[in-house]
Amino acid sequence: MATTTLPIPLITLAVGTREFGPASVDDTVSLVTLTIDRTVTGGLNVSPATTTLEIGVWQSDDNGASWQFRASAGLIGGIYASNRAGDPYLFSDVQVELTPGSGRRVKAVTETAGASVAIAGSLVIA
Repeated sequence: MATTTLPIPLITLAVGTREFGPASVDDTVSLVTLTIDRTVTGGLNVSPATTTLEIGVWQSDDNGASWQFRASAGLIGGIYASNRAGDPYLFSDVQVELTPGSGRRVKAVTETAGASVAIAGSLVIA
């Protein structure tokens, strides 16, 4: 099984939509994980709750001619506890299984609202 990692470099996202990728998907691959680092300077952990970021995974079965939504997660600015000890979330992610086939491509899509926010992360196709 081939694993591909599409890095998402440190970038400040303006309010609006941004795409990362697309990346080709090996025929044997079935899982995609999109991860965002919340701790970068200007990132979600230091943003107010009025700043939101939706991260999503999209799949194409025809080499990018058309795209289908696969999964997303809505993220909110601020520090949120990940456990009872109060440890903050350092990363946020969304993971989804891909539909099988050949000629597949995958991309990450972000939609920022409220205010700009810095992100870094990766789209891992495995």
